[in-house]
Amino acid sequence: ERERERREFKIAIFPWPTQDTKTFVAGLRNRESQQPMQLDTICRLYSMTKAITSVAVLMLYEEARFDLRDPVHKFIPCFEKLQVAKSGVYTSAGESTLELEPLQTPVTIHHLLTHTAGLTYGFLADRYGISQMYRDNKVGFTRLECPGQNPTLAEMVERTATMPLLAQPGAEWHYSVATDVLGYLVEVVSGQNFKDFVRSRILQPLGMTDTDFFVPPEKRDRFAACYVHSAAKSFDMTSRGHAAQVGFSLADDGSDFFEDPLLPSGGGDDAHFNTLTHTHKHTSSLSLSLS
Repeated sequence: ERERERREFKIAIFPWPTQDTKTFVAGLRNRESQQPMQLDTICRLYSMTKAITSVAVLMLYEEARFDLRDPVHKFIPCFEKLQVAKSGVYTSAGESTLELEPLQTPVTIHHLLTHTAGLTYGFLADRYGISQMYRDNKVGFTRLECPGQNPTLAEMVERTATMPLLAQPGAEWHYSVATDVLGYLVEVVSGQNFKDFVRSRILQPLGMTDTDFFVPPEKRDRFAACYVHSAAKSFDMTSRGHAAQVGFSLADDGSDFFEDPLLPSGGGDDAHFNTLTHTHKHTSSLSLSLS
């Protein structure tokens, strides 16, 4: 009985795809309406979009469109004269002591793929305050990071290139907007819109018809709610209170993801959407691509 109650709050289970296993689900896709999680439930992929973008880059690499050691500025000129933080700290109050130095080596495509280009995210923190500089200059690939603006992917990449790097390329690993930049690289090299490339070259051939950058009206009834931890709200993990209380609240009403985004990025910062069945295909395909 306790095991049954414990499992009521599981969301989904994915065994590693082999001939001997099957994908199955448990739990709810919407706790408020008590809707069950199903194989065709549509969930947010968020940064798992990075894996899809990286596959797109490697497809172009296999077509000999570039070498992974090529400098990014060969295709995106604004990356040629980046500057790198050397000492000091940037502050929004105008008392910045940040000192910069020039690049010692160009940022390469390999650096972007491995998050060693020296880029960062505005929601992170760092020793030089560069992430704060991202926030102050609205450098980001989500609606929240550039409110009231409708920049193109090219414009946001150019804006990113005005920010100092946290370290010389290849020197340190930092989770970052590097994969968003790779999305633009795919556009430049392929001559296709990033969304169109992903749809025509990856999703459609794999039959991943429910995987996209937004949720259209006819599929919204399958869209799972998203929850975040909240100290203000709590409920027992089981109806008998066997586990400690854990607080969750709805992250949003989902409406932000009902329209095709103006800034579809490779990093998945504004979410990518996928069904549980497609996630099985996704991981199976990636295991084949990377093995």
